Amino acid sequence: MGVDSFLLFWDPRQPGKLQGGYWESHSDDITSLEFHPNNPSTLASGSTDGQVNIFDVSQPDEDAALVTSHQTEDSVARLCWYSRKGQDQQLA
Repeated sequence: MGVDSFLLFWDPRQPGKLQGGYWESHSDDITSLEFHPNNPSTLASGSTDGQVNIFDVSQPDEDAALVTSHQTEDSVARLCWYSRKGQDQQLA
């Protein structure tokens, strides 16, 4: 495995002030980040470690924010959201 990777958050209205981050969700390069098109507090991340994580960024910390995690057993190159029969799905 590689070196830990971090997701860091800034508010563009407060330049230079780090708002927070997720420190333990990926163990290698993060390759894709996608906010849900209809729910701006839902974020998907994919990495070369094979993890696909879904976060609710409105939660106060990383443990509470992690909604689900899936190990693909392969590097994740790209993520996209799609809807099928009214249910939102994540495709890696």
